[in-house]
Amino acid sequence: MRILTIFLLLSMLAGCASTPRTDLRLADVYKRHASDETVSGVRYTSVRGWRPVGDEGVLIEFDRQRHYLFLLNGACRSEIQFAPTIVFSSTPVNRVDQFDRIALNGRWCRIQEIREVDFKAVEAEVAALNAALEAPRKTEESDVIHKDDYSGGT
Repeated sequence: MRILTIFLLLSMLAGCASTPRTDLRLADVYKRHASDETVSGVRYTSVRGWRPVGDEGVLIEFDRQRHYLFLLNGACRSEIQFAPTIVFSSTPVNRVDQFDRIALNGRWCRIQEIREVDFKAVEAEVAALNAALEAPRKTEESDVIHKDDYSGGT
């Protein structure tokens, strides 16, 4: 019984390891469309939303559909995927700067880098990836050849 349980557990782990996680692929898309240059700070009037980007940072959408990738220090990387909210700790109101802090699950993280993200390019790439996944597969020539061989049940 133990051997069967261990075998099933190892099979499930092997299946998980061979399938790339969607959130990690999406994190790569965000990183590809982040600016090469860092930004020293961001002024904002409101935060519209945020999402984890792998285990390295968060993508934050500010007012007027401006998106920034915040790369955080290593101490917080285990908290990013599970944090329900984020809190900024910055001196000026409505401005967050590099080396300010963000709280995730009560743990304060130092902002290492801020990069602007071309979110329209992200949306276009994600749409293309989704279209490629949903595209009908080419039928084998053998299926086309044998298409008329089916009698329909008589």
